[in-house]
Amino acid sequence: MTDIRKDTAIVLRTVPYSETSLILTLFSARHGRVSLIAKGARRRHKNGSALAIEPGYELEVVWSAKSSREVQLARELALVNSHWGMRKSLESMVLCSAVIELLLQTTSEDDPHPELYKAAEICLQQFEASRSPNWTTFWKFYLVLLNQLGFAVNDRVIESGVPFSLSVESTAVLKKVSSSGFDVASRIRTSIRAESEIFHWLTKYASEHLPVVVHSRSISALKWVRPS
Repeated sequence: MTDIRKDTAIVLRTVPYSETSLILTLFSARHGRVSLIAKGARRRHKNGSALAIEPGYELEVVWSAKSSREVQLARELALVNSHWGMRKSLESMVLCSAVIELLLQTTSEDDPHPELYKAAEICLQQFEASRSPNWTTFWKFYLVLLNQLGFAVNDRVIESGVPFSLSVESTAVLKKVSSSGFDVASRIRTSIRAESEIFHWLTKYASEHLPVVVHSRSISALKWVRPS
């Protein structure tokens, strides 16, 4: 039996399929991660242009879902937001890539996480709107991701000294980010030393629970673009 579904989704990966089609890996708001084949998505129009779909784009998608298929069939694709503005900053692009890669590596097919989707959506919007990369926004996304996967970072964890003890400033900042929404978290300011310390703490904590973080190219790239 075929089920017609409609949802908004963030593009996680695109793979060319034949001369005119794409296989899309999406993270959708109500259906979790889903793989679709978009037939004709690479076909050029009369004006010579082709539909450009890249990781980080937000789409409205209609697809035919059938339990016997691993890759579902896209029926309609509409661009909601390309988040093109973030491409003006290398750091914002790397932060965006980290969000996308974390979603790709830690989510499962048909396992919805509406709160995580909303966090990713807000994160991408704030990366695009900000003139400079906002690391506290990325940390907030990281914390939501860990919470959704069952590895919540609360005050007890922050004060535990594991994976290592944080300074007084870093402890206070991370507690504030953890307990606040994105609007408040994005306005929290820290010293460069605290930014570096929190980045290392979160990366080490996440890698102990999520092995994919150890091999994440985007997380590794953040080490080169973050303040030092």
